Formats: sequence, C-alpha cells, structure tokens
Amino acid sequence: MRTEEDRELFVHTLSPSVWRFGGKDFVARLLKQMEGRLGESQTHREQHESMEARAQWIIDKELKKAGWSEQRLAKERKGHPLKVEIASRLRQETTMSLKWIADRLKMGTWTYLSLLLHKNPPKNE
Repeated sequence: MRTEEDRELFVHTLSPSVWRFGGKDFVARLLKQMEGRLGESQTHREQHESMEARAQWIIDKELKKAGWSEQRLAKERKGHPLKVEIASRLRQETTMSLKWIADRLKMGTWTYLSLLLHKNPPKNE
C-alpha cells in the first residue's frame, strides 16, 4: 500500500526529443495516471517514460531522506550501501534496466551492480 507521500510524483526531465504541452507538473500528473494502466494501446515510449519518471521520483525521495545531493551521489563509492539500497528498490518497483540504474546511481557497470544486488538481497519489510 502506498503512502500519501508515495502518491506524489515529480518529473525532472523527459526525453529531449519528446515534445509535451503543459508544465512539468501537468505531465507528471498524466504519467502518474497512466501508471499501472498501460497496456497494448500505449506505446513502448510512453511506458518507458512513465517508468523512468517513477524511478527518478524514487531516487529523489531516497536522496532527500538520506540528506544527499546529486554531487554526493557522484562522489560516494560505487558500492555504497545507500546506492545498493536504492538500486534494490528500483529493481523491485520499476522495470528500469540494470544498465540504466548503474549509470544513474554512478555505480559502475551493470555487471558490478548485478553482483552487489545478488550479495545484498532485498530486505523483507
């Protein structure tokens, strides 16, 4: 079950090659409404954008909770426990690839990330 905080969504960026009418908050609301309802009638691009927005929102939320900035994310070691925790959550809650996650969280190669996730299975809550 999602909390009220989880229902908020903020989209930082959309693909620069994609044109959208309306502000970021409007686009975020539309993408949020599409979440969980995407099917055969939606294009792969729309599904990916919705999932990428969700992934970015998770990253932003976890960084804020930890008091980290993007600069700190880039400076910390590739296998830092917080990075592994965020990566694990992204794997559980999104369809983003290991390569995308490793690149976004500055964790080195996707194979290294895979090894880290294998050694640190998700915590059961």
